[in-house]
Order: sequence, then structure tokens, then C-alpha cells
Amino acid sequence: MELANRASRNRSWQARSCYEVGARSGSPPELMRQISLPVLVSALALLVGCGRLDLGGSELGGNAGAAGSVTSGGGAGASAGAASSGGTSGLPVGGDGGASDAGSGGDPSPGPDNPSCRSTSVRCGATGESCCERALVPGGSFSLGGTIPASVSDFYLDRYEVTVSRFRAFLGSYDAWRLASQPAAGAGALPAVPASGWDPAWNTVLPDNAGAIEFPGADCGGTPFFSTIAPQVTEEHLPANCVTWYEAYAFCIWDGGRLPTTAEWEYAASGGSEARTYPWGATEPSLELAVHACGAAEDPNSMCTFSDILEVGSRPLGAARWGQLDLGGSVNEWMRDAGHVPPSECHDCAFVEDNGDHAWRGGSWADGATQLATTWSVAGGGTLRLMSLGFRCARDTP
Repeated sequence: MELANRASRNRSWQARSCYEVGARSGSPPELMRQISLPVLVSALALLVGCGRLDLGGSELGGNAGAAGSVTSGGGAGASAGAASSGGTSGLPVGGDGGASDAGSGGDPSPGPDNPSCRSTSVRCGATGESCCERALVPGGSFSLGGTIPASVSDFYLDRYEVTVSRFRAFLGSYDAWRLASQPAAGAGALPAVPASGWDPAWNTVLPDNAGAIEFPGADCGGTPFFSTIAPQVTEEHLPANCVTWYEAYAFCIWDGGRLPTTAEWEYAASGGSEARTYPWGATEPSLELAVHACGAAEDPNSMCTFSDILEVGSRPLGAARWGQLDLGGSVNEWMRDAGHVPPSECHDCAFVEDNGDHAWRGGSWADGATQLATTWSVAGGGTLRLMSLGFRCARDTP
């Protein structure tokens, strides 16, 4: 609680809603003049997330998203209890919630052989496991956003956010992959949602070569000192940030997966029927549970720096119910859904109509506690590159 109070007092801009920012600032330059240098860089992330700052010509959306249709696979879409029992590769599974009716879950799939981990010795987490490890999330029912009746089927969700090492492996194969006419039309589709795979029209936005990703990624929308994918960065355990939605989706396809839907991500983060406030439970965020607030507790008056971005999996006490790490904090994560349009009900649903915006969830190293809540969501243009935004992949069950 003390950490939350200190972060709120010294970084009050982080706790303000997008409505308050818009009402009080007038324009991004004016807001930047109102706040002090120690939080100026982090304020850029808030402005972007609230739609108050346009980077790279992209329009930003808020929580309401844009109107459109929500596609659902129909039926219950749930197969609770399908997970096998067992351990979690030595990783503690977070949470202080109650009993569950969704099965044991949490078991890593046997020996992931993802392309992104074949040629690297980089390991992740407290036990030094593969950074490509994933865990089964057994399907079940829950309340999407805390109010909407929803259910999802079984799926795998990567334990870790995509690291710099894995993203560089992608860039190393990227040129040949693109020359082979990849991503293929329909790749990375959702099993229960028609026409949800890769749209060939997006090839005009997806760069033709790795250099066209690496150099803009290093600039990171005008915040180059915070890009983890810049060539000079040597810390390959860090989460890859400054990646567009199209590049994140392409990576997951290349790596044998897809982006998670908003419903899938929230189900995993909230522990399904446990309805956790944060991925680990109801306890207020602290630096022991999540990478956030620019390390505010260590020195509340210090400015945000690159060193505030930590290795993936560095907060095992903040693990979610089925073993995924950093679902709260570290970097925000791109969703498959275009924008954030809550349906009246959701059964394996996703908002796949392309309106230019795409949702992200989870909060980041530069965010306060509000953004770490499992129901928090925002949307922005798919070509955005943000220092606070990365991704992880989901995978279908056999």
C-alpha cells in the first residue's frame, strides 16, 4: 500500500484517467510543460495510451474503441478440466485466489521447438528454462471486463513475453521468409472465428526486409533511448518493445503461434473463474510482484531510465494462475482484437474487423497500478512503436 501511495504522489500523471488528462492538459505539448523532467519520458507513454499524442501518423483510441462487429465461434467453447496434472517447471504460480473449477493446468508443453529458440542459448526465469516455454490454459467460463458472460476453449499461452533474443532470431530469418510469400493468407487464424487469420492486404504495411523493422524499431517513435531491439542493446533477456502490431502478429505466425485474443488474455490473467484483480491475486502491486512505476519505491524522485526495463520473468511472485509471468507490468501486450469493443456475450469471440486500431493489455514498467489490473484495456493504431509495448504469443491445442 505504501508503494502505491508513493507512486501516486510522485507520479500522479500515471494515476489520472485519460478523461482527466484530456480535460486538464488541452494538448500534449501543454501537458509536457506542466510536468517535471523526471516523469516527462514516462508521460509520453500515457499520452499515447490516452490518445493525446499521435506518433507516426497513427490515430489512437481509448478504452471505448470503435464500433464494429464481434465475431464469436459460438457454443460454450469451454473444455474445463482438460489439462493434465503436474508441476510448473519449478516456477511458483502466483495468486491468492480461491479454489478453481477450471482444471489443474499450468503444465508446460513438452520440449517446445520454436524457431525463435533454436539458435540461442538465452534462458528465462528463475529456473533457467526455455524462453519459448508455454503453459496450457484450460478453458472455462468467466466475466469479461467483470460484467460480460464469456468463455474460452483450451489454449496455450507463452509463459514469457517475447524477448530481444527471440525477436532477433526472427529478424535473422525475416528476409528469406518474406521472399517466400510469408505470412501466408489466413495464417495465425483463431480456431473458432472465421476470417481471423492474416489478411494479405496487411503485406503493404508489413516491412519487406528486416532493416525496415530494425531501424524504425531502434528509433521507437522518437524515444530511441528506450528501445530494447536497438542493435546496440546487449541484454537479450529483456522484453522486445517498439514492435508494431503487424510485426508482432507476423512473429507469432513465424514462430508457430498467433496473437491471443482479448478474451483469452483476460481469462488467463484473471485466473478464469477466480476473477483476480491482478494476475497474482488481490494484493496491491509492489515491486516484488510486478515491474512497474519506473522502480518508484527505490527512488520516487528519479526519472525513468532504460534500466527500469527488466528481464522477462524477473518477478516470479507475480505469476498468474497458470504460470504465465509479467501479465501485469513489464510491457503492455498486443492483442489480436482490433480495438476494444465489448460484446454482449463472448464465447471464443474476437473483434477481428480491421478498423485500424488494436488492443493492448497488462500495463508496463512505466505504468502505475491502475494499468496493471486484469480488466484494463486501451487501443491504438497498429503501426505504433512504443517503449512500453511488446507482446507474447498464444498457441492452439492439438
